[in-house]
Amino acid sequence: MGTFLNKQDLEMALKIGKAICVLFCVPHIILGIILWHYSFVIPAMVSYFISAMYIIVLKAVRKDNINVIAFAIHTACILYACSMNFYFGWDFGAEYFLLPCIAFCYVGDYKSSKIVYLIAFIQTFVFELLYYLIEVKNIGFNYNFVVNGKNLDEIFYIGHSFIATSIIFLAMYLLRIRLTISIKDKEETNLVLEYNASIDSLTALLNRRAFIEKIKKQKDINNFCFAIMDIDFFKKINDNYGHNAGDEVLKVCATLLNKNFSDDIVCRWGGEEFIVFSTRFDKENFYEKCDNFRKEFAKYPFYQGQFLSSVSIGAAVFKLVFNYNDFDKYIQLIDNNLYYVKNNGKNSVLIKEYEYQN
Repeated sequence: MGTFLNKQDLEMALKIGKAICVLFCVPHIILGIILWHYSFVIPAMVSYFISAMYIIVLKAVRKDNINVIAFAIHTACILYACSMNFYFGWDFGAEYFLLPCIAFCYVGDYKSSKIVYLIAFIQTFVFELLYYLIEVKNIGFNYNFVVNGKNLDEIFYIGHSFIATSIIFLAMYLLRIRLTISIKDKEETNLVLEYNASIDSLTALLNRRAFIEKIKKQKDINNFCFAIMDIDFFKKINDNYGHNAGDEVLKVCATLLNKNFSDDIVCRWGGEEFIVFSTRFDKENFYEKCDNFRKEFAKYPFYQGQFLSSVSIGAAVFKLVFNYNDFDKYIQLIDNNLYYVKNNGKNSVLIKEYEYQN
């Protein structure tokens, strides 16, 4: 589509377009009466015709068709500018009605953006052509709008220019609002995308990538803990009870981890493995936290009480300065502890303390 506006913009533009048709219709009727009264018959007929066109468009267009209304407004402005310039001259100021049309050329639900540029080109071309014919070639009647011996051309010139600049200002204001909304929408979209890229969709925990990004930001730490939790016999759970049961186990594990380690960094490391990073505990307290989580998890009745599950945990407390370059070493150490637990009965916690880097 060639439209520069989204659905909400088009709905607002439709309301504004209808309001413009109503607001412009009334002044044209009044202007027609004034022109007719002072024997300016041709300009009066043009004003009446434009008023009738606005009325017909409002009456005939039952469906919300912004293109018809936009076409009517563009046509009316061109007709008014041309007729009044040929009759009263350039100093009457009717040519200014073409400038807002250039500013609003993007308003419409067009199938091709070329239509927008074509409208802008036509309005600009008519404006320049009028100047050439009226001012350079002196084509036209060039009557003065005289009432009771006073030339009112200057008043109309000021009035036309004021209306035109006001409409252009409105166009700029609406564009500014639209730009602000667009920027906010993009920022919100980026936040959503960033959130979705950082969060594991099943457990709502950080995923591995986001966890590592947070770990990279850790500075000036000389006491920290890692723990890796692995759900025991997880493949058998999926095989015996189905993947829905497996998903429930993962979700409950994530919920209990968030409950027990709410002030720490928790992530789903992958599959049925989870990792916790903390800077708040010594060896005894971290062991107690991990074991409390293990016991709570082991008591949870899964799949409407059909089975229980358990978790094995490998943990470590590091009394040394944190260095992200050694991150893989930290993970390897807790993974070794987990491997020992998995091969020695499972459903327990093995924690070690390290005061230097291996």
